[in-house]
Amino acid sequence: MKYEKDGPVSIAYGLTLVHYLFEYAPKRAKILYLHPKLKEGESRDKLIALAKEYKVQIVTDSLKIFSGAKEATYAAAVFEKEYAPLSSSNHVVLVEPSNMGNLGTIMRTMGAYSLKDLALIGATADPYDPKTVRASMGALFRLNIARFNTIGDYFAVHKEHHLYPFMLQAKTDLEDVKIAKPYSLVFGNEAKGLPEEFLNMGTPLKIRQSDLVDSLNLDNAVSIAVYRFQTMKKE
Repeated sequence: MKYEKDGPVSIAYGLTLVHYLFEYAPKRAKILYLHPKLKEGESRDKLIALAKEYKVQIVTDSLKIFSGAKEATYAAAVFEKEYAPLSSSNHVVLVEPSNMGNLGTIMRTMGAYSLKDLALIGATADPYDPKTVRASMGALFRLNIARFNTIGDYFAVHKEHHLYPFMLQAKTDLEDVKIAKPYSLVFGNEAKGLPEEFLNMGTPLKIRQSDLVDSLNLDNAVSIAVYRFQTMKKE
């Protein structure tokens, strides 16, 4: 089976990711594939038991699904893609991110700091490509992911959110911000950043850094911002 971007399902490769799927989103699981070389044991038995519990088809005699994995793997699962409305809590908003590894890593960071709502704006990297799924290390299965054509479409739905666009041109340093909740941390494309008009939206912020590099990688910037916002003591 080959992953299709426009199809209704994705694929989780590897024992760890398949276990996370059954732990966090078992009703989305459709088919469990076990490599013929996966030995009898606790891990195999547990996956089979979970698949039977949730009435998931089990395939143990096919190698075709594993041709999509970059390295040796002994389990894979086909699962339903899902886009869901975002909650009224705090959000991460990504405007046209282009790298699937970055996108998955950002999902993982969100999970580490209890942020569960991700808005994707415009043409973005595929959140359900197996590369993204793998980079998220299972965090994807615990997130609400919503797509919007423009930031205006997003803000029309979430008017109560305070926008914090992260931009090199911003005047306010991240460490000086006074947080208003619920908040939306907004980041741009890896190469272009956010368009200039975001300087007139909400409270633009910059992450202070040395001049040894031009800028931070997107997932690094999101990690720093999320840590700051989620761990800052209430003022």
